[in-house]
Amino acid sequence: MIINPLVKFHVYLLFILCAVFGIHYYLLTYELLITSISFLSKSYLINFFLASFVFSGIYIVRKTQTDLLGFYFLGGSFFKFLIFFILIYPALNSDNSLSRIEFLMFFIPYCTSLLVETTQLIKLLNTEA
Repeated sequence: MIINPLVKFHVYLLFILCAVFGIHYYLLTYELLITSISFLSKSYLINFFLASFVFSGIYIVRKTQTDLLGFYFLGGSFFKFLIFFILIYPALNSDNSLSRIEFLMFFIPYCTSLLVETTQLIKLLNTEA
């Protein structure tokens, strides 16, 4: 049975982000650094959807615009940072200070989703070459 690469990516990304979320939340609550999972869960969800959007876009154009895939990937990364600065940064910086914990609540899921996205794109593009 052949599984669609998009479905495979989404399931894999969801699994990895859920595992990292569990560890991240456990460490924050163990150290009593967080009492609410509201922002943390939103951060993981936003990163899941952004990585899914970028991967799906590249997957769709991978055969017709092969010489532009790198630019699409960079554009997707730029788009993620734009979303961060428009939607997330103002909420984090509402008290005019950005603590390390607040920064890591976005940066850990961002790096995790970027790592999964990059490795899966490399696998996908190498198998089709």
